[in-house]
Amino acid sequence: MLGLFHSKLNTMDCCKLRLMLLIAFTASVNALPLDEVSSSAASSAAEGGGIEFPNTAFIPGDLTEQLNVDDFFSLWLFFLDDDVTTSDQNFTILAPRNGAAMKPSPIRPSDKERVRELVLKHIILGHAVTTSTLTQTLTLMTLGGTQIRFKPQKDAVTANGVKVVQKEVHVPHGVIVVLEDFLFMEQYNGPPDEDSMTPIPMITSADSDFPMIELGTHNLHDNEAHAGRELVKPEMIGFALDRNRNRDLNVSKPFYDDLVDVLNFLRSGTSDFLNYVQQVNISTYFQPDGEYTAFIPMDDSFAQWYPIDWGFNPFLVEEFVLETIRNHFVAGTHPQKSLRQGTVLTTIGGKKLKFSNSAEKLKVNGVDVFEGDTAVSRGNIQFIGDLLFVEWESVSELNKKHRDVESAPLVAHPWYWSQFLSHVYRELNSRDPNQFTLILDYLSRSQLQLRDQLPGSTEDFTTIRYSMFVPTDAAFMKVMVADAADPFTIDDEFRNDVLLNHFVRRRIYDVDLVDNQTLTMANNQTVTIKRTANVTKVDDAVIEETDVFIYNLGNIFIIDDVLSVSHQRVRQVLAKNVGKTPAPSLPDDEETATVVIDVVAELEERLAAEEDTTVLP
Repeated sequence: MLGLFHSKLNTMDCCKLRLMLLIAFTASVNALPLDEVSSSAASSAAEGGGIEFPNTAFIPGDLTEQLNVDDFFSLWLFFLDDDVTTSDQNFTILAPRNGAAMKPSPIRPSDKERVRELVLKHIILGHAVTTSTLTQTLTLMTLGGTQIRFKPQKDAVTANGVKVVQKEVHVPHGVIVVLEDFLFMEQYNGPPDEDSMTPIPMITSADSDFPMIELGTHNLHDNEAHAGRELVKPEMIGFALDRNRNRDLNVSKPFYDDLVDVLNFLRSGTSDFLNYVQQVNISTYFQPDGEYTAFIPMDDSFAQWYPIDWGFNPFLVEEFVLETIRNHFVAGTHPQKSLRQGTVLTTIGGKKLKFSNSAEKLKVNGVDVFEGDTAVSRGNIQFIGDLLFVEWESVSELNKKHRDVESAPLVAHPWYWSQFLSHVYRELNSRDPNQFTLILDYLSRSQLQLRDQLPGSTEDFTTIRYSMFVPTDAAFMKVMVADAADPFTIDDEFRNDVLLNHFVRRRIYDVDLVDNQTLTMANNQTVTIKRTANVTKVDDAVIEETDVFIYNLGNIFIIDDVLSVSHQRVRQVLAKNVGKTPAPSLPDDEETATVVIDVVAELEERLAAEEDTTVLP
């Protein structure tokens, strides 16, 4: 079918070959005026809107491959050059499965019209037909102006007598109905070719190279997967698009707007680049009447930086995304023929692009530039084989500064129910062993209560992020009574309340802590931030270390006092629990034993002697 591009044919390597058909397959679905088209399509064109197509932008390429209908979807390349509008109406696409014969195979330029008409006769706009629940005959009109009669049979549903081979597949805005064969083949005239030919199936991201379509044909009579393959020698990418889009560019349209329109029609291959372009609102960097050239990498270029299970994704750092995207645009329209050996251009982000051209292979900063220009209003697009200015060294440095966006490895110890607290434990335990022994012991003792009060996720499995103010061992020792029991071990209710008073049920950063701000803690009590030029306090506790990132789960702040625990409150806890007298586990160079002592009499004497003072000896 792709012999349509027989003039000016050149050989290209596989990556370029796939890229060409990706663009041809999914670029802005603009078709030449049809002589004979459906009444609905024709009326739309007459009104100036062109052909109204269903919105298929969100149908992933790997789905069409799994359904074994990617051959049919590759016929979208025949709609490259006309005014086409996408509709958000429901749709039904009747897709013949791979192997359904198109005879004659479309190999001549004159075949283009009838192929497009045939495709339109397989698209219904305005209805999503659920063939699996159909109980009576249903007749609908296609975009090609023909009627489709769905008829439930004893063991299957047929569409104009052609069997529906499986249950409809629901996609955004519509359904795909897989057919055993093409419809209306009697209207698709012409004698059969001597050799039956069919397109090569779509290549997806599971393949070793770019997730694109391979341009070529293979002999249906050859049972071996690749034997007998006869690759069509494609034109250069740019020439193919220029000749087949064959439309007058709307030069009054700003470059950015037309760029987004083109990329929006690409169903795969450049979706990551488009997402990041829109995410950082790069439109503000383009003048409405300015001309620009975009150097666009494929999705695989981004995917190599995405963590598989856990790790750091640099594209979660907005300033990095903005800088990276800006450095893929230059001012001015620069066709490839103008990019000679030694040409240097400056990106709108201020970086230098250096071009080399040896052995007729154009490169920019050592990255392959795929052959051909793609014209857009007020500029052009060139496709490249990798991201520019993204290197392991710079990403590693970025990771050190932004551990807060790094996803955490899944751990089961010590508290499987809380990834945040488990990673807090690991962070604190990796430090000075005498600095955080008490808080870790108290967390362990209260794990059942904390599990209920500090869940790791919501009911819909959205991760809950926390901030924790962590007192040091020295901070806890300041509120202890010498030779008395540890109030945090003898009174569970007291310990649980104190611990919850050190958690905030959201992630906060040092920059968020402003003077006189109040924070609501997990026990619904409030604390007040006091900030001067050099010191930040939470109530009366000085923050000794800020923004200790616990991956993307939350932050911790190291403080030198225990929040909302006064000496008077400690005395009340001790008096309430006079029968429980385990000595505190004090950190020491040598292991200390837990000593059980009777302090009832001593405690009563102290309380009587100190009832008029607030300072304990």
